[in-house]
Amino acid sequence: MLSEKLISDICGFIESKVASAEMIIDGNKRNMEILKTEISGNILKIFTNASEGKGRVSDIVIKDSEGNVIISKPDSLLKSTGYSLVASFYIRVKEVEIDDPINIFDLAKGVRNE
Repeated sequence: MLSEKLISDICGFIESKVASAEMIIDGNKRNMEILKTEISGNILKIFTNASEGKGRVSDIVIKDSEGNVIISKPDSLLKSTGYSLVASFYIRVKEVEIDDPINIFDLAKGVRNE
């Protein structure tokens, strides 16, 4: 079982990679403000805001410093002038047991050490 410390460290590592946010509005990329990030137990929360722009938002993405997408939220919603668009992302780190784990002894069958 993974320790709470390790899970918290993994959340912290992911949080350290968060560099920017953007939305795709009417097919164009527009930067969003990252309001805050927060770790609560095994959940990393990322809150973003876009106060400018209007049109159909098709995706909101969080990127690392190299421009790689960490997480995205494809959607279809209308953003109006004069209203902010606030989006939140929740990344949960969870240990899951495998029902049928690999048996290393089965892997070694048929392989002889000569």
